Amino acid sequence: MILTLATPRTVSTRIHTILCDHHGVKNIREAFNYMNFENVRQQQRAFFKEERVERYNSVPANWHKKQLLRMLADQTQIGVKIFPGHLNRTPWVFEKLIENARLTEAVVILRKDVNAQIQSWYRARYTGRWGHNNKYPESIHIPWNQVEYDRLVKTVEKQYAILSKWYKQVPDCKWMWSEDAMTGQPQYQPHTLEREFPEIEMDHSDQFDLDPTRRLDFGSIKTLTSHYAHP
Repeated sequence: MILTLATPRTVSTRIHTILCDHHGVKNIREAFNYMNFENVRQQQRAFFKEERVERYNSVPANWHKKQLLRMLADQTQIGVKIFPGHLNRTPWVFEKLIENARLTEAVVILRKDVNAQIQSWYRARYTGRWGHNNKYPESIHIPWNQVEYDRLVKTVEKQYAILSKWYKQVPDCKWMWSEDAMTGQPQYQPHTLEREFPEIEMDHSDQFDLDPTRRLDFGSIKTLTSHYAHP
């Protein structure tokens, strides 16, 4: 199994896709994301051919995660990406996954520029523009919401704290900066801001005790994957 651990707005989709392609495994993406279980169930049926994965929407997220853990236990040719926010309601899932998973490679993605990460998340949440494609050519005005901004700052702090614990729990877990996978300048969707974003100080890397010998050499990974990057 290829396991990618990250927080939102860290180019994690592109990195995870490249890692799965590089290792030649099936990418089941954010399989533990409770907000996206209908798509996840379709992926499960296609990959596992598991008819016992029920076809209805009213089943609690807890049930799906137990099913996923059961099915993933013996799988090696798959790749899954997890954010701490995916397991807010079920933190026990991660320990169970690590206990039973047959890991080929695990990597934690960190973003050096946390201010850019929070700002990108704020833009994406307001505009609904999460990917790299400009699906909405019209410009949009983004109002300022101090409460929402403060909430995102606290969320990023909390998720990096959880991510640091995961990094220490996974044997031989590698790490990388998301900036290693970014190409060129970020291409923001057309928009105007009510006010400039404030700058914060957050040195999250100290929590991880990063070993230079375990840094993933992302530039050496060859892939035919098309360009994909978040601003």
